[in-house]
Amino acid sequence: VFSSIKGISLPENNLKGPIPVEINTLTSLESLELTENHITGMIPFDAISDLDNIEILKLGNNQMNGNATSFCNGTGENFKEFEADCSSSTSAVVCPCCTTCL
Repeated sequence: VFSSIKGISLPENNLKGPIPVEINTLTSLESLELTENHITGMIPFDAISDLDNIEILKLGNNQMNGNATSFCNGTGENFKEFEADCSSSTSAVVCPCCTTCL
């Protein structure tokens, strides 16, 4: 049923907790926009890498962490937009391929 979803846009919705690894079951997903929420934990790069069609990933202004370096050398290099909290050397997200760092 959910495999045909192409986009999820839920900015500023007071979402809490981590992004579930089951996100990889949304096989048609092209865009995931979760900016300005209260999402925590590691960004599930392995699960997102399973999404062959994803081109837009907006995760900025949350409380997530992770290192996207290997992700950027694979799936992430094909992104049109990739936004995360990576604007300084002390940021919780290391993202060499982000198009926008907040």
